Amino acid sequence: MRKNELVHLHALLRIAAGYLSTRGELPDDALQAYESLGVTPMSMRADREDHEAAVLALATALAATTGGSDDGAEESGGVPNAAPSEASTRAIEESPPGSSPE
Repeated sequence: MRKNELVHLHALLRIAAGYLSTRGELPDDALQAYESLGVTPMSMRADREDHEAAVLALATALAATTGGSDDGAEESGGVPNAAPSEASTRAIEESPPGSSPE
């Protein structure tokens, strides 16, 4: 990942952390490891490796706070343990070869 993409991801994760903090879902000490690095999304002169370490620390803290992703949500479009609906299954089966049902 290029540095500008990493900085963008860093900014998005920081926004998510702020949102969770505002809602009271993020403990005060959850971001202690991230904050100890001293790198923010606005630290444009920081090395790529510094942003990478900050993104990893921030993502780890957010995953630990929100319970991680072991609920199977990624296989079902974000809905834990969801089975495909009958209508969506039928649309896929009836679509001509080479076309997309969407």
